[in-house]
Amino acid sequence: VLFMACSEDDSASTTPNPVTAEAGQVNLAFDHHVGGTAFDRLDSIESEALPYDNGSGDMFRITTFKYLINELQLTNQKDSVFSYPQSVSADEVNGIFLIGFGELSGESVSLSDIPTGTYTNLSFKVGLEESTVQEGAAGGILSQGGLGPRDSDMFWNWNAGYVSIKFEGISADTAGRAFGESI
Repeated sequence: VLFMACSEDDSASTTPNPVTAEAGQVNLAFDHHVGGTAFDRLDSIESEALPYDNGSGDMFRITTFKYLINELQLTNQKDSVFSYPQSVSADEVNGIFLIGFGELSGESVSLSDIPTGTYTNLSFKVGLEESTVQEGAAGGILSQGGLGPRDSDMFWNWNAGYVSIKFEGISADTAGRAFGESI
């Protein structure tokens, strides 16, 4: 993830920010790599190509890759930390994003109402803390239907909770040629 700064945006909220009254937008683009090879799309299940090497000489292709991120924090040049607001309710979810490849995920995130400044560090957590969704049904990207994680296979059907990372593919060196991990 590479970013430099955010700038003032005339259409940004006029609500004073804890750091500064000026606010802008930060766009985060996530680049994925397998070894030294850029990974910018999913491979078809029907494809026979095995474009990636796991370092042990086992060739594979990736058919599913996505993950949830949250608790985003930006640190500016003065080491002041801005925590991106996060909230979960039955109607909506803010500050939690589905990254990856697929219909419901993306490779970029736009954060609004960011204090204007130059930032030197970004941190975030992958997955969700149990305490994030203890209050029952959640809306938005966390809904259990209606284009939420259940539709995107990011909800555990057998246990209340969410899949943090989903990585699946095909290798000639595994039984049935398929492999996958959901964490």
